[in-house]
Amino acid sequence: MYTTAVIPALNCEHSIGNVLRQLYKAKIENCIVVANGCTDQTIQKARDVAFSLQTDMDICVFPDALGHDVPRAVGAIYALQRGHLGDGLVFVDGDWLGAFGNNLADYLQAVEQQKLDAAWPMVKQDQMVKQGNVEFRSLRLDLCIWKEALKKHAPDLAEASPSQAPLWVSRRVFSVVSPLMLAQPGLWMASCVEVRKLENTNGSLRLGSINSDSRWFGNPTGSKQHQTMLMETLVGDAIEGVCRLNSQPLARTFQGREWDGYHRNRNLKALHAFAASIRL
Repeated sequence: MYTTAVIPALNCEHSIGNVLRQLYKAKIENCIVVANGCTDQTIQKARDVAFSLQTDMDICVFPDALGHDVPRAVGAIYALQRGHLGDGLVFVDGDWLGAFGNNLADYLQAVEQQKLDAAWPMVKQDQMVKQGNVEFRSLRLDLCIWKEALKKHAPDLAEASPSQAPLWVSRRVFSVVSPLMLAQPGLWMASCVEVRKLENTNGSLRLGSINSDSRWFGNPTGSKQHQTMLMETLVGDAIEGVCRLNSQPLARTFQGREWDGYHRNRNLKALHAFAASIRL
C-alpha cells in the first residue's frame, strides 16, 4: 500500500526530524509538510532530515498559522493536485516526539487488512485518569458526545476518536467527500458517515476505527490553558459533527454555553483561497 504522510508543522524544529525518521521506519517515504506560521528552523530541519533519509518530501509554506486541523485539508488538496496521493493519505502531527514508527506501521497494516477507506484511532471509553494518588475512570466530554451519536448513526464507529491522529483516508474517499472538510474533524467524520449511508454511492465507503496506543506518539500536553482551549475545541467540533449527523443547523452550543476554543483561529479563508488557486 503506497501511502503519503501529511504533516502539519508550526514551530516544530525540535520534533520534525523525529517525525520524519519515524515515518521512514514505518516505510512511508513520501511526505508533505505543511509549514504554517513557522518562525524557527522547522523548514530547514525538515529538508536536512529528508535529504539524509532520501525521503521524497514536498513543503507547503504559509507565513501565517492556519489554525487547528486546517493544514490537513491543505495537505490533502496539495496531494490531489500534485498526484502524490498514492493509495491514500495518513495524517500525523509535526510535534510528535515518541518512537511511533512501529505503532504506525501496525496501524497501516490493519487499514490494509481491513480494506478501509477511512480510519480513526480507537479510544477505549474507560480510560484511566490519574489525579494525585487517585486513579479513576473518566470519559472525555467530546467522546461522550460522539459515542451517543454514533451508536445511532454508525455503531461500528462508536469508539472512534474523530479529532485524533493518525487518520487514514484512501484516495477513493475524495471522490465523494471534499478535502476541505478535513479542516473541521467533526464535519469530516459526519460527512463520511453520511456518504456511507447513501444508497446511490458507488459502493459504500469502508469506515473503521483501529486500536492505536497514543502513548507511543509522544504528543506534548502543553499548558493548562492550552489543554482547556483544546478541550473546548474538541467538544465544539463534536457538537458540530452531531448537528450534521442529525440534519440540524450547525452550532457549537452545548449545556448552555458556546464551545469555541481554537476554532476561531482556523483560517478557513486562507484554506479556500489556496483551494481556489490550484486546479484539481
